[in-house]
Amino acid sequence: MGTTLHWRAIAPTLWRRVCTHWRPRHWRVGVGCTTVDEALAQVQTEFAAQAGAVYELGVASRWVQAQALSPALSPAEGWQHALHTWLTVLELDEPQLADEWVVRQVHAAPAGAQLHLVTAMPRALVEGVQRLAAQHQVRIDRMGPWWGPEMTQALPALKSVLAEASAASAQPDEIEQGWSDGDWHTRARWQRHAGAGTSAAAGWCLTALWSEPVAASTTAGSASWA
Repeated sequence: MGTTLHWRAIAPTLWRRVCTHWRPRHWRVGVGCTTVDEALAQVQTEFAAQAGAVYELGVASRWVQAQALSPALSPAEGWQHALHTWLTVLELDEPQLADEWVVRQVHAAPAGAQLHLVTAMPRALVEGVQRLAAQHQVRIDRMGPWWGPEMTQALPALKSVLAEASAASAQPDEIEQGWSDGDWHTRARWQRHAGAGTSAAAGWCLTALWSEPVAASTTAGSASWA
């Protein structure tokens, strides 16, 4: 009898794990929240209702600091560049930044575009989500800026824009993309680097990435071009 009751109790958790193993649930952390505690309360509610599930988590723009750097910089140089900026913006010294923020660096050339990014998220938020995941037997396959997948999906559009411009004998030197996650707007600026000609595979470099409240943004909407 006890064994039967045990299996009935864990069956929903196991079923969610099976159902989301290949197709994780996509969910955004901290949208509309102004404190880490409020964001974690949302996560607690979500994980409690979906115990055992597999997730890909996108962290809302409000909680992500990001710096687009020159691809020519080494990881060490990229860290120093971002550190100099964040020490001013966040008003923290280097030990505090290392202690209170989770910093990640991406140096890649997806779809031929060149990007070098350094991102930081509050450690209290990241580790709080991880604790709640363990509590509710949730598996997290990805946790990062929500705009990461959006940017990846938009990269092929750079090739289309460049091809259309080439056919019209016009070569844009700069393109902006934008995405909204509710109350915040994130923009990415790409520049066509010298010597690339009409080659989309080597023609674009991410030069700026920033987020701001929608009310302060100059462009609203999703996947907009300027």
